Amino acid sequence: MNAWYVRRIVVVIAVILVVIAGIAVIRGGNQQKPLSPAANKPLTLPEYGNTTGQVSWTIDGRVNGDDIHRQIRVTVSRDSRVIDVIQGYGGIVMTTKQYYNTLQAYDVFLRAINTEKFLLARKGVKNTDERGQCPLGFRNIFKLEQDNKQISRLWSSTCSGIGTFAGNTADLQVLFKRQIPDYDKLTAQVAL
Repeated sequence: MNAWYVRRIVVVIAVILVVIAGIAVIRGGNQQKPLSPAANKPLTLPEYGNTTGQVSWTIDGRVNGDDIHRQIRVTVSRDSRVIDVIQGYGGIVMTTKQYYNTLQAYDVFLRAINTEKFLLARKGVKNTDERGQCPLGFRNIFKLEQDNKQISRLWSSTCSGIGTFAGNTADLQVLFKRQIPDYDKLTAQVAL
């Protein structure tokens, strides 16, 4: 074989290898690297203290007519504590009052409700929709949201064994009520 042909073949093979390597680099650069296990791990409740996350408790009154149905909702975030009195099943806010909050106070509050198992769900519950459940009693709805996304939504009721929440409802009610200085005054005339 002539040296000229050998050089040409070597050059062609080298060019092909460079092109293949370039394609591999380009394709590899577009692929997303898998996240580390820590990045996929959901936050614990106290870790939401320094985020835009907020927690709420809603007590939903007895099933009755839309014009007389009431709910009371307390929402707590790192910046505020809010109480809403809600009319009907469409969620019309009748009364609202807002109070300031601090990061430190929110951190302690999240730790307290975490102790009472705010995110603990009952195992094996098939009915996750509280609407119409325990119609002669009350439903307590506990939510964790961040950036307008619902992260957790659990509920309990005054009817024995009905609900998705497995934590301590009574203690959580007290903790949320204590976030609102005049809770009793604001809710005294609300017939649930």
